Amino acid sequence: MDVSLGYPDAEGDYSDTRYFENVPVTDTSYFSMNTRKEQWVELKQDGDGDGVFEKSYSAKFNSSAVDSGERTRNMLLIVLAVLLAVWLGLHIFNACRRYRRSRFCSQCGAEVKSSQNFCAKCGAPVQKIPLVDFGIIGYPKEKKGFKITKIVFTCIFGLTAVAGILLYRSPACTVYRQLMDSQYQSAERIYENAVRDTLVNEKYFDILSDVYLMRVEQAEEQGTISEAEAQEAYDAAAGLTD
Repeated sequence: MDVSLGYPDAEGDYSDTRYFENVPVTDTSYFSMNTRKEQWVELKQDGDGDGVFEKSYSAKFNSSAVDSGERTRNMLLIVLAVLLAVWLGLHIFNACRRYRRSRFCSQCGAEVKSSQNFCAKCGAPVQKIPLVDFGIIGYPKEKKGFKITKIVFTCIFGLTAVAGILLYRSPACTVYRQLMDSQYQSAERIYENAVRDTLVNEKYFDILSDVYLMRVEQAEEQGTISEAEAQEAYDAAAGLTD
C-alpha cells in the first residue's frame, strides 16, 4: 500500500508531502494516522486486529516514511554509545589520577618509583594504587542484608518496568491513545475487537476512560478545544461503553 499526505501552504500549493510507501496490508489490518502537521507524521498498523500496533512508520517534511521501530533502535544505539563513551572517559580520567597519586609518597610527598616498596625519604610504605578499579578492587564487601535489599529493589523495579510496558501496549491503552489523538473510528474498532468482553482490558479501560474524560474537561475549561470538540470527545467515549 502506498499513501501520501500533503499539506498546503498559504498560497494553496502542496509544499509539504509525506510518503508512506510499500506498507504491508492484510485482511485483518487496521491503520491509524495522525494527520496534524507536525515534525513527524505517524502511520500505525495493527496487523492482526488484536488492538496492538505492531508497526509504526514516521515521515517528516517532504520525505518518505521510515520504520519508527528502526528509528527508535538507532536512537537507543546512539544513546548507549554516548553513555559508553562517558563511562570509558570517566575510567580513563580516574586511571590518570591514580597514576599521578601513585608517583608520590602519601606521607611526605616525595617522588617514588613503581619498583619501590618504601619511600626513600621518610621510609613510609609506598601505597600501591591500581590504575583500573571497576568497583571491585579496594572496596569492602557489602553486608548480606544490604545485598538482599538491593536485589529486592532491583526485582521490584524490573517488574514495575515490565508491567508498565505491558499496560502501555495493551489494547485498552491503545484505545485511550486513539481517543487522545481524536481517532474515534479507529478507537471504536479496536475496542470492539480487542477490549470488549475481555475483563482485564475492560476494567483497565474504565480507569483510562475516567482519565480521558477528565483531560477533555480540563482542555475545554482552558479553551484549548471548543465546546463542539469536547462534546464529540464525550460522545465517542460514551459510545464505546454503551
